[in-house]
Order: sequence, then structure tokens, then C-alpha cells
Amino acid sequence: MNNLLRLFFIICFGIFGVTGVNADLNNVWQTTVSVQWQGTPLGESLSRLAEARKIGIMIDRRLDPSTLLHFESTGQPLGAMLQQLASSLGLGCVLFETTAYLGPKDTAEMLPVLIAEQQARLEKLTPRRAAIFRRKISLNIPFLSEPLEILKKLSLQNNFRWKNPEILPYDLWNEKSLNNLSLNELLTVLLIGFEMTFEIEGEGETLVMVPLSKQKSIPHTSVNIEIPFKNTNNNVPEIREQKKQEVQNVQKIPLAQRRFTLNVENQRLDILLQSLAERLYLKLELDEESLTGKGVQPDNRVSFDVKNVTVAQLFRAILRPLKLNFQIKDETLRVW
Repeated sequence: MNNLLRLFFIICFGIFGVTGVNADLNNVWQTTVSVQWQGTPLGESLSRLAEARKIGIMIDRRLDPSTLLHFESTGQPLGAMLQQLASSLGLGCVLFETTAYLGPKDTAEMLPVLIAEQQARLEKLTPRRAAIFRRKISLNIPFLSEPLEILKKLSLQNNFRWKNPEILPYDLWNEKSLNNLSLNELLTVLLIGFEMTFEIEGEGETLVMVPLSKQKSIPHTSVNIEIPFKNTNNNVPEIREQKKQEVQNVQKIPLAQRRFTLNVENQRLDILLQSLAERLYLKLELDEESLTGKGVQPDNRVSFDVKNVTVAQLFRAILRPLKLNFQIKDETLRVW
């Protein structure tokens, strides 16, 4: 990294004492807030705060959302409160315009530097291409979304392609919203939890995922999927065919090689199972007669928390408390 750029960040952090990407942060961070969290999960607490304050909060995928909080704050500015919370957990916090990132301290310190480096690279692009990466956007991530799917949708929407998406580990994300981030900031935030960033090739039409440290072993799947964007109104059949191929490629990843980290609170059993089945490209067979015989209704609410588990461990965590059985065979998930 350029020594002058590194010196700039050291000086800024020394003066302001706050990890922030935008010099003029939105007034939302100056509004006062009082919280009292005693034994409530990190993910649930911050999700409710984000909804109440109309902000986005990105919790790094390496953090455990079920971590129980014991934290109080009265009448502090929202930004300062999030910084204090992060510090109390040994974490770091980065404030964007109306979105906060919470993650490992060293990652949070690295994040503004990575974004600044990317911004410097935009100067080499044409003004039109650079404007794509500077434009502010908001992203709503649905429940049980695959990160690769999210990143590919962003590529289609913004006229670029990923050169090596196969190196991204398989994962499933809970619902979250990220507000008012530039595409440059958004991509950096989404990738940093995988210990990755990206490089821009050519005129900005191709992006390459790059491990932050090549000495670290980054787990990956063997799927090689590329969906190049074509600026034409006649490419809908081709995109559909590519989506079909994408499904076929993902299905080739053995379920036994996938790992899941999920924190679910009070979700309907039938909707949850259907959502998981769809994400895993399985057909769901729910034996409602058997469920009724065990005193379970399809609309029963379930809660569970798993971290880096196999697919078998995932469904055991969901179904064992209800004394239900399951089997995955011939691309079918059967529950009885």
C-alpha cells in the first residue's frame, strides 16, 4: 500500500479517534439513543436497533450472532454507542453514511484503508465507469440468501462480471439491509467477512476476488460460474439458460462439503423448511399426518442457532426438539 495513503489514515485515526469512512457522517449517528441489553443475543439486538433507527448494520459473518449482550448506554449519540459496544466486545466498528459494520478489530481497521485504495483505482477508469462504483445504492438481503447469488445480482445490475466466483465459500445469510453505500463500499463490506477484497481489471467490466492474505487457507468450492453482462435487450433467454446452468453447478457441490451458520428466531416450521429446501435445491416432503400425531403443526414456531455445522447437524438442530425425523435422499428432503 502507498506509504502516503497509510500515513493519511494514521493521522486521521489519531485525530478523530473514530473509525469512519465518510468524513461527513450522516446526522443519524449524532441522534441520542438509550439501550439496555441484558442477556439478549447480539444479532437480535442489533437487528431491532437497525429497524427502529432506519439504519443498516452488517455483522461480520465470523461473529456469533447468538453472543449474549450485557450492555447499557444512556443518552449517547448512536455512533458513539455502537463504537462503545464494539469496544466492549473486543471488536471494531466502521460507520458509513447510514450503515455500520461490526467485526473483528483488525478487520474494522483495515476496511477504510481497503475502500480508499479501491477509490484510488477508480481514477484510472473512464468517468462513466467510475461513476458506477461511486453511485450510492441500498441492498436488502433476503432471509437464507447465498452470498454468491447476491454478488452475481450486483454484477448484473451494474454491468460487470466476476472472473473467479468459485473461490467464494458457500454460506447462507440472515435477512439484513445495507443502506446508502457506494458499490465500491458495498462490495468491500460483503467480501471482507470472507477475508477477501476485489481488484478491478481492464475498464472495470471484470472484477477479481482476492484473498486479503495469500498465506491464509481460504476454503472454497469447486463451482465455476460466470454470468457475463451483455448490454442488449435480447439476452433474457440466455440469462435464463445461465441461471439453469448455475443451479446445475451448485447442485454438484456435495451437501456434505457445505457448512451453515444460522441464527433463527421464532420462524414458522413449514416456511423455514421450504426456504431451506429451495436454497439447497431439494424437494420438500412434509408428512403433516405424522407431525400431527406427534403434536406438531406446520405453523409451529422454531428457534435455533448453529455455527459452521453440516447439513445433517443443521436439520437435527431444527427438528430434534420437536421429536421429528428427516431424510435427504434423491434430491428430496423428507420430514416426518
